[in-house]
Amino acid sequence: MKSLRSLPGVSSVGAGSALPPRTAQRGTQFDIAGRTFAEKEDRSAYFVAATPGLFATLRTRVVEGREFSDTDRADAPRVAIVSQSLARRLFPDATALGRRLRVLNPDDKPDWREIVGIVQDVRYSGLEDPGENAIYTPFAQTPFMWAYVFVRSGAPASTLAPSIADAVRRVHPALVAADVRPMEGLVSASVAGSRFQAALLSSFAVLALLLSALGLYGLVS
Repeated sequence: MKSLRSLPGVSSVGAGSALPPRTAQRGTQFDIAGRTFAEKEDRSAYFVAATPGLFATLRTRVVEGREFSDTDRADAPRVAIVSQSLARRLFPDATALGRRLRVLNPDDKPDWREIVGIVQDVRYSGLEDPGENAIYTPFAQTPFMWAYVFVRSGAPASTLAPSIADAVRRVHPALVAADVRPMEGLVSASVAGSRFQAALLSSFAVLALLLSALGLYGLVS
């Protein structure tokens, strides 16, 4: 990450196990300390491992508390950050900060974590979806074999991509920066279906208007 931050024009760098707005990759169940859930009550959320700098790079606002830092190491107290929608659902009349939860999935140990931050919702399943329930854990405490790395820069993507690939190779020859591309492309692809449907509906509307005009013309004639 340091090698990427040192690239000319780069203002921030972060990484995570999810790629908005395309996919969150993992879902999870969870427990809340001191709370008993009803049998059919929803206690599911997206599970995202995140590095320091991810929220700042994605411009995801920290609503309460803090984001992850370099002190959230593997041997440090286990912590978590939750999305604003999840915090409101679980604690409608109080803050989620300081409460404890544990993630129940094979990618994490079932240890209790303190909630140290609340961030605004990130849409992981397309831009048309409402706010998402998500639980974030420090990448150092829940490491994955891969990660999506986000780089914020004012430099053109075409000139920055080779520099990113070189920086990654310098860290370790076996590492590969695959599919380096601007976020604008992902956002555009996520709304392509909606744009097609809108264009199709517009075409039908124009056709219906044309048929109506022809019918009216024939009647008048």
